Amino acid sequence: QSTFAANSGISAAANNRLRFEDDVTIGNGSVGTTISGETVLDGLSWSSFDPLSFANLQLSGGPTSLNSNGSSISITAFAGGGQDLTIAGGTGAGTTTFTGAVSGLGDGVGPALTVAAGATGVVRFANTVAANSGFQSAAGTTVRFEMDVTLGGGDTATNLAGAVQLDGLTWRGFDTTFGATTLSSASLLVDTNGSALSFVTLAGGSQDLTLLAGIGARTTTFSGAV
Repeated sequence: QSTFAANSGISAAANNRLRFEDDVTIGNGSVGTTISGETVLDGLSWSSFDPLSFANLQLSGGPTSLNSNGSSISITAFAGGGQDLTIAGGTGAGTTTFTGAVSGLGDGVGPALTVAAGATGVVRFANTVAANSGFQSAAGTTVRFEMDVTLGGGDTATNLAGAVQLDGLTWRGFDTTFGATTLSSASLLVDTNGSALSFVTLAGGSQDLTLLAGIGARTTTFSGAV
């Protein structure tokens, strides 16, 4: 129920259930953190080293920040619990991978997901994503989405200021700005629910782009090369 500090990583089997209710700081010992069971994070900042692997991660009680100190983060199953998530800048060039579906991310106030400046490794979503507000990523970051994304109408627009890769999917959200965007694998369909849409640049990757009728009368702007 209080802060947790250790000199090396945590190893927990699939039948274990761990719950942390305050900040976690794990040193760069000989073993990384691999939690094969369920982990509940109750609104805290987590700092540890490679690998940082959660088999079943659930957020609860408040926003959570993950910092892998330049190492990789792997999350298999993820339930957002109506809380916000930040990939901290200290993650650096370490990749962050969500293997399973992401659901219930964000409380609708502020960005549901923030990829902070300095987190230059690819943040990859290999399955569907559902959240209650927009996503924000800083310049110099890279985010990749491989299946459908549905973002609710919270109070914060989506602004992905770094590189964006969209691997054949339907994107549904509200006011949306994509940075340097690459299409891959299959066509992209976008619906902004009557809100504005903009791309800084777009590399089509020989894929089709469809602006769905839900955009309505709002403008779509390509400010750079297509």
